[in-house]
Amino acid sequence: MKKAITLILFLIISAAAIADNIRFKVSGHVLDNRTMQPIQYAIVKVSNLELWAATDANGMFIIENVPQGTVSIEVSTLGYVTRTIQFNIHHNTDLKNIRLKEANLSIPGVEVTARKRSTMGTTTYSIDRTTLDHSQVLSLNDIMALLPGGQTVNSTLTDDSRLALRSTTGEKGNASFGTAIEIDGMRLNNNASMSETQSASTRNISTSNIESIEVIAGIPGVEYGDISNGMVKVNTRRGHTPWIVEASMNPYTRQVALTKGFALAHNAGTLNFSIEHAQSFTDITSPHTAYSRNILSTTYNKVFRMKGSSLNLTAGLTGNIGGYNSEADPDAFRDTYQRQRDNQLRANMMLDWLYNSRSSGVFNITLQAAFSTADRRSDNNTNTSSSSTQASLHTTTNGYAIAQDYADGMGTGSIILSPTGYWYVRSFNDQKLQSLQLKLKGEWTRRILSAVNKLTVGTELNSTRNNGHGTYYDDMRLAPTWRPYDYSLLPTMHSLAMFIEERLTMGRLMLVGGLRNDITIISGSEYGTAASSSPRFNARYNIIKGKNVSLTLHAGYGKSVKLPSFQVLYPADTYTDRLVFTPGSTADGKAYYAYYTNVQRAIYNSNLKWQHSNQMEAGLEAMVGKARLSLSAYWNRTYNPYQTLNVYSPFAYNQTSQSALEGCSIAAADRIYSVNPSTGVISVTSATNGNTVNLPYSIRRTYTANRQYVNGSPVTRYGLEWVAEMPIINNHHTLGLSLRIDGKYYHYRGTDNTLIAGCPNGIGDQAEGSGTQPLIGYYVGSNVTSASTTSTPTVSNGMMNKGCSLNTTLTARIPQLRLIMTMRLEATMLNYRRNLSSNRTTIALNEAGDVTGTKYVGQTDHYVAVYPKYYSTWDNPSERIPYAEALLAAKDNNPTLYRQLCDLIVRSNTAYYFNPQNISAYYSANFSVTKEIGRWVSLSFYANNFFNNLASVRNKQTGLKTSLFDSGYIPKFYYGASVRVKL
Repeated sequence: MKKAITLILFLIISAAAIADNIRFKVSGHVLDNRTMQPIQYAIVKVSNLELWAATDANGMFIIENVPQGTVSIEVSTLGYVTRTIQFNIHHNTDLKNIRLKEANLSIPGVEVTARKRSTMGTTTYSIDRTTLDHSQVLSLNDIMALLPGGQTVNSTLTDDSRLALRSTTGEKGNASFGTAIEIDGMRLNNNASMSETQSASTRNISTSNIESIEVIAGIPGVEYGDISNGMVKVNTRRGHTPWIVEASMNPYTRQVALTKGFALAHNAGTLNFSIEHAQSFTDITSPHTAYSRNILSTTYNKVFRMKGSSLNLTAGLTGNIGGYNSEADPDAFRDTYQRQRDNQLRANMMLDWLYNSRSSGVFNITLQAAFSTADRRSDNNTNTSSSSTQASLHTTTNGYAIAQDYADGMGTGSIILSPTGYWYVRSFNDQKLQSLQLKLKGEWTRRILSAVNKLTVGTELNSTRNNGHGTYYDDMRLAPTWRPYDYSLLPTMHSLAMFIEERLTMGRLMLVGGLRNDITIISGSEYGTAASSSPRFNARYNIIKGKNVSLTLHAGYGKSVKLPSFQVLYPADTYTDRLVFTPGSTADGKAYYAYYTNVQRAIYNSNLKWQHSNQMEAGLEAMVGKARLSLSAYWNRTYNPYQTLNVYSPFAYNQTSQSALEGCSIAAADRIYSVNPSTGVISVTSATNGNTVNLPYSIRRTYTANRQYVNGSPVTRYGLEWVAEMPIINNHHTLGLSLRIDGKYYHYRGTDNTLIAGCPNGIGDQAEGSGTQPLIGYYVGSNVTSASTTSTPTVSNGMMNKGCSLNTTLTARIPQLRLIMTMRLEATMLNYRRNLSSNRTTIALNEAGDVTGTKYVGQTDHYVAVYPKYYSTWDNPSERIPYAEALLAAKDNNPTLYRQLCDLIVRSNTAYYFNPQNISAYYSANFSVTKEIGRWVSLSFYANNFFNNLASVRNKQTGLKTSLFDSGYIPKFYYGASVRVKL
């Protein structure tokens, strides 16, 4: 019996292997549907099998070793509508003439919204060129309005807002920093910035050269790292196109562009060329202060055909010269200006080798290399004046120093007396970010019976550094208080990643699972080398698959890690300067002040962990007839967000009062002042006879503050996104009318339970022997949301944010007129925020100045006070004394301590601070139209808030009503137009 079963299994497996080994050839001829001319460089793909080919000069293609069974072939090229052909293959098949229609508004069913990609295992939206043209996208940030529930913002390049998926502003967790952006596979890296912890700026990206955008809002594959809040992938134009001249204008912006895709002679490939100029003004009445970009981009593509394999070479080079400039503003003070460079150079190369094996499957090996450099130097010229000399501190070591008259060569390490009168100060801040990326990826795809298995293995190296020189001045004699920090001396941060992913497609089921490991090499930093792992899983199952009815479910889980920025790894020293001697001004207006400089270096945190997010997602796509519905529910929890604290240490210094000069026997006009750099003793020397008198001093007690980067408390976000679409009139020739309802519900809650040291009224200092000593309070949490800002004691330590927006879009298409119109109503049904105070001693007060009251449990319309959990004294800083008990004990027994402890209480400024900020519902209506005149000219016009909604909304936090005009809730009335001409 066992032998019989073994024989049967052997025969089944053998038959399956033989069947799987039966492969055929697919060929065809791709033509322009109108002219019947062959289309060169069209890409023909066999879905799920990673097989592809490019058409030759005659429009011919051949794909060999296609396994028998149902096959889906996708034919696409720049400027044409993608065509999909599905058929059963049981022998060598010649598809003969495959006609592609030119992409224009005469095609029924043209889409001008973000489309959810149903073939992916996670939530992914795609935006094509037609949508970008119709929406007149000026900046990559504008695509946020095209996503479900997105709200329109009047676009201007003077706004440098950053992309942040599935989040809103004012939240903890550095959401913007975790949103990744790629252009043609090249990551835009902002990790080397010393001034911010955010994602890369996108306003220096040419939108006229974008062919399509893919937004991965869900759980990306393990190929993508250094990420925690989704990804945006930009694909630029690649392929043969006519000359395209574009011009667009709105009240604050002018944009012109020229693009062309050349088919090089002798089958030498394609060369795409794009040049764009765009400029936005800050004030329509004085269009001088402006941001501009001037971008030149070229992309070369060539497919080398070899027997059984193909090699696709792509190389690109993009440069931008631009930035912000207020020098030409006649309304500014004479000769003052602010200039900020935004120059960029990006180069990328990709080799994609395909080997099609008859017996082993399809092998794809991709090698990518990219380099980018950015010049962000700012140049500021400001005017200043003073009737007396002021001390400009440039000391860089701990110790005492006294001001001196400027002499040639003085600079770092000195205290310089500034001039008197009027003068200009010219300063620079130099940042030059550089990144190098190398990626090697191998894919093995094979078909076994009806299942398709794809194995991906790869490695990636990223190196980032900052070659800027930091802040400096052109004339040290005029430089204010400042210390140098040369970024170019910082080492390069390297990140080495390895990833493996398996995708298995069995009929209606697709399973994807992978693991990514990142090793971060931080030379020159105490953090050394750190490793992190990111597992990710996605699944998709097609429950119902019919011609008129379908239902697909998808779900996923993933972990993604965001590497820290240079701001965290290599923080600049901070300096505290304490005035220790004020001698009074001389007859010529000079005052030789003395200071003690305390240098604070960030404290190394051996427990610092890399920020990461755990994500879960589930969704569905359904179709009934022509109606479509998609839902995506997600949950995202960010762990270990980067946060900055102050660590306080007791410190004493010597101070000499002006009264110490009263008994000095040396005449005021004959005095030369000096200070001992170690002891702070002030000496007065006679310029006539050299006699010296040491002045008495007193000891002052205070604290020094050193920054430390730590991990904050977890932050939770969850929400629901939906899109429902249905045709109302579906005549392909005369009129198409469709309705789209999309929206999102979003919930955020972030509370910080980190113990934060500080004093709400300032640290101050006390004289030794005064009977009092400075105190430090330790509070649970802060409402500071960015690692760029040091956390300080605040009334709230968190926030809850809820929102629900609903967009209704009516789209009318008239193919015969080549006309498409959209009317969109954007409604915000819920806009709710509330400050939170949890896991801390929070007191609801009867009066604003009270010290005690009742426990705060969410009461509204009350002034609120927050007690520190502990406090420490100057004499014994390591002992943390419970605050509440000490306050009650000191009230009757130690009035001096009681007053000091009361000074540690943090109070709300208003009685409504903790009231829910719930804004009543509001809406805005937008209109867009695009008209093609023949095949060569296209005109577009849009009007945002074209009803100019001036209604009022009520804020339940204060009970007050506010006009929507210029409120920020909806865009102001705004309009724009564009024209595109093909030559």
